[in-house]
Amino acid sequence: MKRELALALIAAACVTRAQSQNIQEARIVAALSKLRAEPQLYLEVNGSETINGVAKLYRTQIWWESQAPNGRLTTRFNLRMIHQNAPGGPLLVQRIVANGDTVWNYDHMRREYSALQYGGYGSQGRPQNYNRDVLNFINSASKGQAAWAAKLLREIENDGGVAYRSWMPGVAPYELPDGPSPDPVWNERVYLGTPSVDHIMYNNAPRRTVVFQLEDDPPSDVYRLSNVFLNERSKVGTADRLLEWVLKPYKVFAFDESNFTPYNYEETRGWKPIVSSGAIKQ
Repeated sequence: MKRELALALIAAACVTRAQSQNIQEARIVAALSKLRAEPQLYLEVNGSETINGVAKLYRTQIWWESQAPNGRLTTRFNLRMIHQNAPGGPLLVQRIVANGDTVWNYDHMRREYSALQYGGYGSQGRPQNYNRDVLNFINSASKGQAAWAAKLLREIENDGGVAYRSWMPGVAPYELPDGPSPDPVWNERVYLGTPSVDHIMYNNAPRRTVVFQLEDDPPSDVYRLSNVFLNERSKVGTADRLLEWVLKPYKVFAFDESNFTPYNYEETRGWKPIVSSGAIKQ
């Protein structure tokens, strides 16, 4: 067991009492806590969906920022899901953007959009469940591979601390040995464990695997999350389907104000507004 064992054991003792997680999941929680300490976070998912040998390539990008200028917490967010090899070139499928007060969901395929207020009004203080509300909306609105990135973000940034939930309920994760380990669902993906790189696998082969890659992060005693891999086989009618992607978090990324700016009227001219009433529902 690696040098963060003592911290992981302490985390496991706390987590087990509350959420019945094992030692490997406690190591994941510790790694997520390191990401939570960052005021800005960038997540990127790259992967494909292959049906009967025809692959669609997708990329999802998430920018997250939560800071308190002048003592008032402001959480901003931007999600972009892109069909990379669409006919005619890369195609933006979905965008979700939150500017600290309002969150917009833009469906580029349907040419529809909706908006909900989550940040309080005027000079009022932020709502009690400020981050939770916008994270819940993002999770319910995200599509395809973007939903997994949104899940990870909610677990990192949830109000009150990291709120990790098993990515494969009922399946106990385990650490892969050092050396090459082909994935049991998609053999083309091979994990290379070393004394400084660990892989924690949820294995429900032949249907699905999820693997968290943790890397040594000196001088800290806690490993950092470097990648999350998902591989899944299923059927669409009688056709074989393979879903594979890798999610990578970045602690530092150059953010631009345009990341958190909603479209203007001209950019959504002709789009259909989807009316929502009241506050964000739980």
